[in-house]
Amino acid sequence: MKTKANITLLISFSKGTLVVALLFFMTIPVFSQIGLNVKKYGAKGNGINNDTKAIQQAIDEAKKRNTNVYLPAGTYMVTNLSIQSSMSGEKNTIIKKISNADEKYTFCNIRNQRSLMIKDIIFDGNVKLDAKKEPVRGAIPLFIFTSNNIEVLNCAFNNSAMSGIRIEGSQFIKLSNCTQTNSYGVFGDGYYIDSSNNIDIKSCKANNYTRIGFVTDRDTKNVNFLNCIATNGSNASILKGGTESNAGFWFELSAYITATNCIAKNNIHYGFVVTSGISKEKINNAAFVSFNLNGCSSTNSAVGFKLTSAGNAVNTRLHNCQANQVMTGFVAASNDVNDRFYFTNCSASLLPSTSGSVNDAGFMWESKSNVNAGQMPLFSYTNCYIKYIEPVSLKKLFDRNTNNADLSTYGGGTARILIDNMKNSLPNSGPVIKAIKGNPFIEIKNTKADLRFMVKGQNVKIQ
Repeated sequence: MKTKANITLLISFSKGTLVVALLFFMTIPVFSQIGLNVKKYGAKGNGINNDTKAIQQAIDEAKKRNTNVYLPAGTYMVTNLSIQSSMSGEKNTIIKKISNADEKYTFCNIRNQRSLMIKDIIFDGNVKLDAKKEPVRGAIPLFIFTSNNIEVLNCAFNNSAMSGIRIEGSQFIKLSNCTQTNSYGVFGDGYYIDSSNNIDIKSCKANNYTRIGFVTDRDTKNVNFLNCIATNGSNASILKGGTESNAGFWFELSAYITATNCIAKNNIHYGFVVTSGISKEKINNAAFVSFNLNGCSSTNSAVGFKLTSAGNAVNTRLHNCQANQVMTGFVAASNDVNDRFYFTNCSASLLPSTSGSVNDAGFMWESKSNVNAGQMPLFSYTNCYIKYIEPVSLKKLFDRNTNNADLSTYGGGTARILIDNMKNSLPNSGPVIKAIKGNPFIEIKNTKADLRFMVKGQNVKIQ
């Protein structure tokens, strides 16, 4: 097997800002036609026998020979494997945990490895639940730790006592056409990425998780999600007195994250959460991290998109994103005067308001930052649309004591608000703009806004 890595450094200048992009092109080893068949080492694959020793022998031998391991269709019962060579299976190749205790981190581990490919294998953590549906036995199906240049293709990560797949302290990892099903517990995630960088996740699916479908956390940088789907999230913490919320996608303590054409559907709390960044770079002398969501949609959650900042300023851009069948479409909360939130060609379809609705809105903003020397966070809305699903409660919408509106704020604060060509589906009303708290500076273009619910003295400029 041979591997080849090409590194290209691109440097460009834009408006006085130096942008450095590191592009890594990686060629993963090509499998030999046969490889080392685990059955020749005594593996049965019958779902009964313990095949740990036989498969590990095949892996160790493949590493020595610089070749790969092949697992014919079958169910291979194992306690734990140290994966040190490339592995391939067939459509019905299953590696299943022999689970006698709570062993979340001891099953199929790729640790301190480089240049491996894993394909066509179903990893089964064999979780066992108690009467309250809490995991008492089982494992993470696949754990990639401190490894480089790992590609995982056409694999499944099922029945986990924690996350379906966990990537930690690793770089240049690629997942394609993978699926996760049934992750349980307080940290029951689909795909969890921690302290890693240069990760590509393409056409992967998360389904039935008790916390989050796709997570980036703790100094994770440069992650690209493309055509990924997160569906049917419940929650095993906040609904039982804990603090962990449920979401399809959650990007926290991360930087330079991009999601393109990704879908979140049927999640209890949020579709997408883009929260805090930690890495620093300078733009106009301000530390910032960036997040970009393009063509993403959230359907049937309480809040479609929740965007916040913490630690460093964020530059968050949403383009062609949709929040469907939600109570609140897009929420953005600033904690730094240099925060920038851009919404372009975004739309929200709002469910009918309930009797206690006070924050039903297409778009909401909040500024907790301490404004100084005229600096303030920016919230920009261009070509945005709000659709009201029948029956529409105009009484709720026009209630001066609530934040129900097309564009509103729940916490107020000082911020610059730019509105260009905002529309809604109401036949006799332009977009309802509310700010019953705070001191926003609002600039409106190409929009017939209803400004009756602004507080007297607030700064509004109409062009």
